Amino acid sequence: MGLSFTCKGKTIKTFRSLALFFGLFFLAIATLAFLIYRANHNLYIEDAKNSVASVLNLTQELIAHEKQLSLSMALMLSQNEAIKQSYLLNDRTKAFEAMREEMHKIKQYLQIEHLDIQLHTEDAHAWVRSWDFESYGEDLKPFRKGLETLRQTKLPLVSIELGKRLNIKALCPIFDKETYIGSLEVIMGFDEISAKLKDKKIHFLVLMDKE
Repeated sequence: MGLSFTCKGKTIKTFRSLALFFGLFFLAIATLAFLIYRANHNLYIEDAKNSVASVLNLTQELIAHEKQLSLSMALMLSQNEAIKQSYLLNDRTKAFEAMREEMHKIKQYLQIEHLDIQLHTEDAHAWVRSWDFESYGEDLKPFRKGLETLRQTKLPLVSIELGKRLNIKALCPIFDKETYIGSLEVIMGFDEISAKLKDKKIHFLVLMDKE
């Protein structure tokens, strides 16, 4: 009887020891799994942050490049003699033909698909639009802040501005000697940027407040 009790006590003690061992073992496994999860989660968050920062930097670089490109084109076209002569002769047809010719050269040379040019009178009315010869005479001052700034400073500028559409607009004054006779505007959308980002599996959307 005493021997039986002793064996039973040892069995219970052994069972408790094993239960404690396995309990601590599983606790250690659970703790390790949690630490691995936290480490992987933190790495994922860090990678996500780095990816977002990388995408933002790339997008900003592409936008800055498009803005600089559009401004360079505006500066070049504002010196075009055929366009200047069309102003002096008040010849919209000559201006339209000169614009279309230059646009064709630019698109071929720079491999640009989406590009528009607009000429304005000295009092900020639409004079010639490359996309619609019959559309002209509209007073742009009420809603074109960039154009009003150019009229005041007589200095080139480029910005993302809302007109009829939200896009990149590069503005440059046109002078006949020292006389301000109008302005030229190169308009570029976000199609080129979107296409370049799409090649990197990045979807690009331009959003603005409805107001």
